[in-house]
Amino acid sequence: MRARNKVLKSLAGSTWGADKETLLTTYKAIGRSVANYAAPVWTAGTSDMQWRNLQTCQNAARTAIGCHLMSSEHHLHQEIQMLAVKEHNTLLSKQFLVGCYRGNHPNNALLRNEPPPRHVRRHLHDWKSDVEPCVDHPFDAEKYRAALNHLHTDAVRSSLSTRNDNIVLGGRPPPINIDEAELPRETRCTLAQLRSGWCRRLNSYLSRLNPEVADTCPACGQGPHNTQLLFACASNPTTLTPEALWTAPIDAARFLGLRLVESEDEDDP
Repeated sequence: MRARNKVLKSLAGSTWGADKETLLTTYKAIGRSVANYAAPVWTAGTSDMQWRNLQTCQNAARTAIGCHLMSSEHHLHQEIQMLAVKEHNTLLSKQFLVGCYRGNHPNNALLRNEPPPRHVRRHLHDWKSDVEPCVDHPFDAEKYRAALNHLHTDAVRSSLSTRNDNIVLGGRPPPINIDEAELPRETRCTLAQLRSGWCRRLNSYLSRLNPEVADTCPACGQGPHNTQLLFACASNPTTLTPEALWTAPIDAARFLGLRLVESEDEDDP
C-alpha cells in the first residue's frame, strides 16, 4: 500500500494536481482495495499492531486533501468520509457472513461448522451474534440488501460516535459544504489544513517546526496564532466564525485571501 500511495503524490501536491474527489477514487481503487482483499479470511485474527501498520498506510493517503502529518487521524476520516481500516474490514466481514445465510451461497456450510477448539484469536463465528438479528427467514434478496444496509449504517454510526472532537471547533464538525468543490486545489488544501488546526498560515504550527517563530498573530500580536484567532483578530474583523470553514468555504476563502478560481496563466508543475 505504501508504494501505491506514491501514485497519489505523483498526481497532486498541496498546490497543484488532481482534485480531492479524483484522488480519493484513485486511492480506493489501488490502495484500499489491497487492504480489503479477502478481508473475511484474515480480519478476525489480525492483531492490533498489524491494524496499526495498515492504518498508517491509509493515513498516508492524506495527500488527497493536503493535510500535514500532525493532523488527527479522526480529522482525516472526517474529511474523506471514510472508515478506519479495521472498521471497514470488520464491516466487510460481517456483510460476507450475512451473505452466508442465503441458502444458495457457496459458503453456507460455514455456518454449520464448529468454531476452532482453541479460541486464541477471534474467528468469523464471533460475529454471528451481530449478524443473526439482521437475518429474517425466509432470507430473500430484498431482506439480504436490507441486512447489508443495516450493517453499514451501524458501522458508520459506531465510527462517528467514537471520533474525537475537532480541535478547532471543540466539538463535532458539520459536513463540508459541497460548494468547496468549486475552489482550486491549493485553496481546498489550505481550508482542510485550517480545519485540522495545523497549517503553514498559522504561527502555532510554524512554532512547532521552528522554536524561533513566535506563536503570536503578526497583525494584532495576540496568541496563540491558531485557526480560531484568524476569525477573532481585532485587526481583521469579520462576522464569520471558524465553522465557516465547513459551512461556507467560499466565504471563508475570500476572507482569508485565498484564490477562488484557477489561474489561467499558471504553468503545469
